[in-house]
Amino acid sequence: MAAPASATDLDRRLLISRGYRPVRREMKRFAREFWMTRAVQRAVRQDKEAGANAGAT
Repeated sequence: MAAPASATDLDRRLLISRGYRPVRREMKRFAREFWMTRAVQRAVRQDKEAGANAGAT
């Protein structure tokens, strides 16, 4: 569950304080290891970019 949470940036909302930075780094490492979470990261990034571009026009 750590990898998908990290891939969707949910880790930043769940683990807010600075004390969790090492945990979030480890979650990001898990996310890079699995092809499925890399695909989710790519989709989330594209969605964010599309939203940002839509708001700018």
